[in-house]
Amino acid sequence: MDDATQPTADTDWETRGRQAMLMVVQDIIELTQKLIDTNLSDEKVWFRNLLVGILNSARRDYRSVEIGVKQSPYLAAWGARSLLELRVIAAFVVKSEQNALQIKADFVSDQAEFWTAVIKSSVATHPQLVNSMRELAADAGFMEEAFLSAAREEQERGAPIREPRAEAAAIKQVMNESGMDRDRAPRPFKEMAKAVGLLEIYDPRSKMYSKLVHATALSIASSTTAGSLDALMPLFECQAGTDLMMIYSSVKDHLEAHGIAPKADPVEI
Repeated sequence: MDDATQPTADTDWETRGRQAMLMVVQDIIELTQKLIDTNLSDEKVWFRNLLVGILNSARRDYRSVEIGVKQSPYLAAWGARSLLELRVIAAFVVKSEQNALQIKADFVSDQAEFWTAVIKSSVATHPQLVNSMRELAADAGFMEEAFLSAAREEQERGAPIREPRAEAAAIKQVMNESGMDRDRAPRPFKEMAKAVGLLEIYDPRSKMYSKLVHATALSIASSTTAGSLDALMPLFECQAGTDLMMIYSSVKDHLEAHGIAPKADPVEI
């Protein structure tokens, strides 16, 4: 074996690191299944589902990083950014029952914001659809009248917001019945990161990933040169692996200390 074919120390380290991460992923799968198989009282199901959702999302996002570091830096950045956010959420959720309940309430707030955005988007884009159909009619030759008729029907039908409005109304009703503020917004990640002592990690890394995930001047420019982001991939993979292990550790340590229930808030004396 010549020098060119001998495994380097870096290659050996990478192999051991990936093997270790395979073990972490398997541990997460087993822990998730254990949570799913545990019989619980109704009042604990929501917390179990929250932990399962965090673990499932973490595995999915880490897989995105694994694929992305080989095929797409943008996919790697997206997965790494999501894992960073999940690390913050996991640490926040297990810190106290009040925190866990805030994330539970965020689920309702997220739905309210989602359906409101769907409605606004449909209303804004529907006129553009009708105009596009009319423009197509002008170049449709003998099919012009058919296209114009379809455009008129689409305009009369209006934006497809009946079902989204029903969903939004249902969510608002849930918020009313539970005493939630109808305009409540989900907890910002920066606030959560600060609350669990992760702001110094979250802030710069979130900005770094966002520069590549979103359509920025940097992401656009990097798309014109093949391999321009390759040097960052080991860093992204390492950071994603660390976040995955911390997410697993947060959930596992909590279960060992408190079981499948939120950590009780300290009693004020």
